Amino acid sequence: MIATMEWIPPMSNIHTHRLHIAQFNAAGLLRSPDELINLCTNDNIDMIFLNETYLTHGRLNTTWKQYHNYATRPDNASRGFGGVSLLVRPDFPYHVHMHQITSPYVLTITVGIYTFHGCYFPPALNHDAFTQALHSLSISDDTIIIG
Repeated sequence: MIATMEWIPPMSNIHTHRLHIAQFNAAGLLRSPDELINLCTNDNIDMIFLNETYLTHGRLNTTWKQYHNYATRPDNASRGFGGVSLLVRPDFPYHVHMHQITSPYVLTITVGIYTFHGCYFPPALNHDAFTQALHSLSISDDTIIIG
C-alpha cells in the first residue's frame, strides 16, 4: 500500500514537498533488500515502513537511513517474530527524529510537526494488549498511523 500526502514543512519560505510514504509487510525481508529499494527509488518513495522484518539486531544492507524496533526472539526459536523498521532515502531533506521504543508493536518518528506511528499488530495478539498499544499512541491533528 502506498500513501501520498501533500506536506508543507514547518519552516517558512520552503516549497511544498509532496511526501511519498510506503508500507510493506516484509515477512522476513533478507538483509539485502535490493528489489525493495529499487522499487522505492523508481516510485520516488521518501520513506517506507516495513512490518514483520524478523530483524533482531543490526542493519539491512542498504545506503538508506534506518530506524528499527527490532523483532523479539522467543526461547528456542530459530528466528525473530515481528519487528518494525523504517527506511528513509539518503537524500531526504528533513530531519527524522525517532522516539523512544515503548511497545514491541510500534515505531514512532517525527518529521517536522508530523508524528508517524508505524505499527505491526500480530494476528495472535490478544485484545487487551492490542487496546493497550493503541491507547499508548500520542495522537493529534498532525499524527499519521501506518500499518
